[in-house]
Amino acid sequence: VPEPFFLYENVLFMELVIDANGAPASRLADFDYGPEQAAALHLEVFLQVKSLLETGQIHGDLSAYNVLMAAQGPTIIDLPQVVDVSKNNNARHILGRDLRNVTEHLSRFDARLLRFANCGDALFRHLERGTLGTVSGPEESAPETRGGGRRVRDAERGRAGRDKGKRGVARQPAPSRAHHRAPERPRDAGGPGRRGLR
Repeated sequence: VPEPFFLYENVLFMELVIDANGAPASRLADFDYGPEQAAALHLEVFLQVKSLLETGQIHGDLSAYNVLMAAQGPTIIDLPQVVDVSKNNNARHILGRDLRNVTEHLSRFDARLLRFANCGDALFRHLERGTLGTVSGPEESAPETRGGGRRVRDAERGRAGRDKGKRGVARQPAPSRAHHRAPERPRDAGGPGRRGLR
């Protein structure tokens, strides 16, 4: 998360999250990704959520719009609604919703990620059992009883349709001014700061 520098009354002064070009980092939602990038981003955000959970906290409003693509990798922002697990009876549901939001967004680029749609529930069970330390990635969800298979097929069809007109055209994971490194690294999707922090 961005480093806080000081708090004055109700104003928190924090580090500006920048991309590889030194511009304000754009949001995860602002780019297209290849399947490998999407999977790597999903894992990295999942592990950040797990680290936050190890402190007894849940973001509470996580989505592709409040993860910035910083030069050092995805950076979670916007935490005023953070949830204390020990004081909220809906903590399991909130954690599940946070991870589902990110999973469903990234599944647009790799439909296989939908198998992790309910990984928040499994992560919360690890918290309850005291086994969070053993978690190294999202666990596959049990098949959904209502249309789970159809959602995967629909996502695959949607991606195929979107990519159909792009055959023979190189996919750009980020705007042309972006600094590109090895394609398998998620932090490489960073691009110019089209938007600053809000």
